[in-house]
Amino acid sequence: MLRTENPRIQALAGLGIFLAVSLLSFFLTADIFHPSMDEGIYLEGAHRILRGEAPYRDFFAYTGPLVYWVQALLEAVFGVSIRFLRLPTSIAMGLTAAALFWLSLRPLGWKFALALPAAFASLRLTQVHHFDVNHRWLSTSLMTMGTAVAIDAVRAGRGRRAWFGAGALFAAAAWATPTYVIPLLLLAAWLAFTPALRRYIVAFAAGVALVSVPAAGWLAAHGALLPMIVNLGWAGSRYRTANSVPYGYYPFAFNSLKGPTSWLIAIQPLVSVVLIPLTLALGAWEVYRRRWGAAEALLLLLAFGMFLTSWPRWDVNLLLGVIPLYLVLFSTWALQHLNDRQQSAAFTAGLLLQVGATTYCAFLLFWSIGAVSDFQYFPTRVGQLRNVPDDGQAMAALEQAIPAGSSAYVFPYMPLMGYMLRTENPTSYSYLQPGMMSIDDEGIVLNELRRKPPEYILRQYIPDDQVLEVWPNSDPTAMRFPAIEDFINSRYTETGHVQCTHFAMVILHRRD
Repeated sequence: MLRTENPRIQALAGLGIFLAVSLLSFFLTADIFHPSMDEGIYLEGAHRILRGEAPYRDFFAYTGPLVYWVQALLEAVFGVSIRFLRLPTSIAMGLTAAALFWLSLRPLGWKFALALPAAFASLRLTQVHHFDVNHRWLSTSLMTMGTAVAIDAVRAGRGRRAWFGAGALFAAAAWATPTYVIPLLLLAAWLAFTPALRRYIVAFAAGVALVSVPAAGWLAAHGALLPMIVNLGWAGSRYRTANSVPYGYYPFAFNSLKGPTSWLIAIQPLVSVVLIPLTLALGAWEVYRRRWGAAEALLLLLAFGMFLTSWPRWDVNLLLGVIPLYLVLFSTWALQHLNDRQQSAAFTAGLLLQVGATTYCAFLLFWSIGAVSDFQYFPTRVGQLRNVPDDGQAMAALEQAIPAGSSAYVFPYMPLMGYMLRTENPTSYSYLQPGMMSIDDEGIVLNELRRKPPEYILRQYIPDDQVLEVWPNSDPTAMRFPAIEDFINSRYTETGHVQCTHFAMVILHRRD
C-alpha cells in the first residue's frame, strides 16, 4: 500500500504527473495552427527584446514582463518554431497538475490526489485552440505551485526555506500577470497576522525580493520601469472598461451546437461558473463552524485571491483558468460530507458524483484527442503546423504574396500573422483593439506609419457585432480608426484577399 508520508514516493509521483500532463499537452496542442488574437503580442514582443528593445519603452505592453522574457529566451534557444515557443503553456499545465497532486495528497489521500490532476487536464484540454502563448498560463501555474508550497509549510510545519520558495513563486506569478499581486498580499497578510507564522514573513519577503529586485532592476536599467507603471495605469482604465463583463459571461456559447456531444463540450466551461461561488460559500461556512483548520482556511483565502485576479473579465474562459484550487477545496468538502458510509444517502450521492465526474472527464479527454486527429500538417515559416486544409492553403498564399523580412503592419488586430510571415512591424503597437484603444493610441501608430510606411498592410476586417460579442463593454464610438484607414486608402492598393476557416485577410501593397 502506498504511504502518503513517504517523501520520495510523493516527489516521484508528482514528477510523473508533471511529465505526463506536460507531454500530453505538448504533443496534443503545440503544433496546432490557430491565429489567436493575442498570441502574437507576446511572440512579437519577445522578438523585439532579442533585437535590443524593451517592453513599455519601445513597444506597447500592459501585462507583466515575465512572459516576454521567457519567450525571448525560448526564441534564442529554439528559433522561431511555434511548436517550441509554446513550451511554457505545456509546462504550465504540468506544473499546475503536479501542484494539485501535492495539495491533495495529505488531506484527501491517493485516490483524489491522482484524480484531480486528471480532472483538471481533461477540463482544460478540450480547449485545444486556447493553448497559445499567454501570460495567464504562467501566472496560474506559478501561483498554484506556490500555494502548494505554502499549504505544505502550514500542514507540515516547514521552515524558512519553504516560505522563501513560496514568496519567489508568488512574486513570479505577479510579474507575469500584475493582478496576481492580490493573492501575494493576502498571503503576506496571513503570515503577518498569524502569530505562529509571523517569524517567516522575512523569509517570504526575501523570496519576493529574489524575483522582484532583478526584474525591476532590468526594467530600470533599460528605462522601462516608469513606462511600465504608466502602461499599467492605461490597463486600469482602457483595458478594464472594455473587458468588463458579467460573472460567467459566455460569448458565442451555443452558436453552432449539433447533437449531444457538442452540448457536453459546450457546458464544460460552465463547471467553473458553478464551482467557484459554491466552493467559496461552502468553505466560508466550514471555516465559520471551525470544521476546517488553518491550512484549509488559507487555501480558501488564496483561492478567493486567485478568483479576484480575473477581474473585471469574469468570462467562462478566464474562470476556468483559476479553478485548480477550487477542485481541491470542493473535494475536501465532499470527502468530509458525502463519502460517509454511516449515512447511506450521503454515501450514494458521493459515489454517484465520483462516478459521474470520472466518466465526464474521461469523455472530455478522449474527445480532445479525437478532435485533432483529422488535422493535416502544412509547412509555414515558423515550422510544420496542422489544422484543416484550407488554413494551410491560406498561409501558402500569404507567404507567396509577402516575402519574409519585408516591412508589414497587421491592422487592426492579429499580430500573430506578422510573426508567422516573419515580417517587421514598423510601429510600437502590435495591435489596435476596436473599442478599447484611445485616439492617442491611434495617433501614435499613425505618426509611426507616416515615418516608416510599411511595404505591406494586412487588413483584417472585424465586424462590430463580433467585437461587441467578445467585449460587450467596448466604446461603440471607437470601433474604427478613421485616420489610419485614410492613410491606408491614400497610399496602398489591394493586391489580394485570403480567406479560410479561421481568418480572413486583405493584402495591400504600398504605392511608391
